[in-house]
Amino acid sequence: MGKIFKIENYWRNLDKHIFLSFILLFILGIFFSFSSTSFLADERLKKGYYFFFKNIFYMLLFPF
Repeated sequence: MGKIFKIENYWRNLDKHIFLSFILLFILGIFFSFSSTSFLADERLKKGYYFFFKNIFYMLLFPF
């Protein structure tokens, strides 16, 4: 059981192209979410960084 779950075996068997594509799309999604919400908040609420700080708060809560 100890040999089956080693990190080296996991990384060797992982499809790196799909994994890196997933990470890239995730980062791009976060970037576009942050960049578009500032524009919408400024236009509708006259508070330029309202959603930006709200997204930061939820992003910090995400791992828990």
